[in-house]
Amino acid sequence: MEGKIKNIHFIGIGGIGMSGLAEICLNSGFSVSGSDISPSKITKRLKNLGAVIYNGHSEENIKDCDIVVFSSAISKDNSELVCAKKRNIPVIKRGRFLSEIIGMAETVAVCGAHGKTTSTGLIGCVLEKMGLDPTIINGGIVLSFGSNTRLGNGRHIVCELDESDGSFSFVHSKIAVVTNIDREHMDYFKTMKRMLNEYLVFINQAEMAILCGDDKYIRKILPSIKVKYTTYGTRHGILRARNIVQNKNCTYFDVLKNGNSIGRWKINLIGRHNVLNALSAISVGEALSIDYDVIKLALGEFSGTERRLEVKRDDDIMVISDYGHHPTEIKKTLKAVKRAWKRPVIAIFQPHRYTRTKDLLDRFAKCFGDSDTLILTEIYSASEKPIPGISGKILYDEIKKNHKDCHFIPDFYKIPEFVKRKVKKESCLLVLGAGDIINIVDDIVSL
Repeated sequence: MEGKIKNIHFIGIGGIGMSGLAEICLNSGFSVSGSDISPSKITKRLKNLGAVIYNGHSEENIKDCDIVVFSSAISKDNSELVCAKKRNIPVIKRGRFLSEIIGMAETVAVCGAHGKTTSTGLIGCVLEKMGLDPTIINGGIVLSFGSNTRLGNGRHIVCELDESDGSFSFVHSKIAVVTNIDREHMDYFKTMKRMLNEYLVFINQAEMAILCGDDKYIRKILPSIKVKYTTYGTRHGILRARNIVQNKNCTYFDVLKNGNSIGRWKINLIGRHNVLNALSAISVGEALSIDYDVIKLALGEFSGTERRLEVKRDDDIMVISDYGHHPTEIKKTLKAVKRAWKRPVIAIFQPHRYTRTKDLLDRFAKCFGDSDTLILTEIYSASEKPIPGISGKILYDEIKKNHKDCHFIPDFYKIPEFVKRKVKKESCLLVLGAGDIINIVDDIVSL
């Protein structure tokens, strides 16, 4: 960023991606202000770090700022965005701003439809264990340091990128990691062809790429990749996991490179999808010439990220909070929970975005098979305008065709009382969603 920039304003500063950038800027000596619809523990943390926080959006919030940063969740008619443009204050999308921050660093950039937050956390942990003192910018709270951001003094940055608006293609990285590609954010991409082309731009701008070979779309674009790359997976890849054994709190697996064993490994996470995330971190460690013993120690110490299969209670009733909001994520999460804890599962799901619900309605209808009971609430809009014919009730009507015990409760604050009547000892309550469903997790825990 130019040296003249001193004051930075973030519209939607409470978002997980925006807050990470704001914290980096605060720690780097910039003056930071920001606004969000309502206060949260994230905005409270930023305020304690020195940011000026405004509740709600208003043109009065645009004061002595040199640049305004906004995310793809902010509409074009947002009062602060309109005001900044009228006053000729430079405005920049979050993704472009991130690319400016990391442009001069040795960057490991992680992208993909699913698993990127956990992969970013694991990779950051590997570099930290090696003593590289990396800066980490993640899309979720890393439990070991209680933030989604860590400001290091080393030359490496490990960052999670947002593919939802194509801004990941701004980034030129040392290592590009792609965890998978899935039909998602089609309101932006429109077609899978365009999505694959934008992933190719991101990959081909890197010095090298680390790619999940199990993913069918990644295998499809391999012939078009022009940079050095390596692959990992459980079925396809140079680095592969075998003999996966999962218990209540961890997963063990053998790792083979080109068919040759490099030992048995452990992560304190459950599910095959997290084994793949671990393989991405092992691959990055290899690319940076980090010894396997160091990588193994790092993965064994990683305690996870907030709202990624996060156990909130574990006694006669189990409560798990998870960010899953796409059919692929939901299906894998339910499968992992069922295998690990072998309890009856009551899933509580808040759909996220009207566009996603419309585009993936058929897949949502069939992804809850491993839940014994499903409670569905109304769609979280994420600032989208409603789409006629798309609602939580419509989704419920589709899901109940395939699910024998499904319930629709539009007001999610009424869910805890319903669950109290429904729950039995040894049940597992799984709260799923990327919206404000998190607000009832504590009430569920205290049942």
